[in-house]
Amino acid sequence: MKTLLKENDGGGLQIEYYDDNQNIISVVTGLEFGSQGNGINDLKTYGDEWDHTDVGGSVVGYYEGGNHAGEIDENGEEYTANDMIDDNESIKTIAIWDGEEMTLYIDNMGHAGHLFFGIK
Repeated sequence: MKTLLKENDGGGLQIEYYDDNQNIISVVTGLEFGSQGNGINDLKTYGDEWDHTDVGGSVVGYYEGGNHAGEIDENGEEYTANDMIDDNESIKTIAIWDGEEMTLYIDNMGHAGHLFFGIK
């Protein structure tokens, strides 16, 4: 399992959670509206103590088969975790938790990433 935290150029934060074969399991978007300063613990515990089902409001959880906010695409299909993987060139991976080691990419972080981790 691997957990990535990504930040887009607008300050949006999302967690992407992958299985051992690099298949997406779930995505949580809108983390810039959630808890701040507890990012390391949030990444370490995602998938074990909390996941895409434990969010609401501006923070939306997506999984392999849909999402909890009822968001649909132009064809009336629910957005899934695969739809939410953000790999635009402006997206930066700012942290990776591989189950044993946390790697922070401070130079990739914008303001939202710094707030998420409590970095001044």
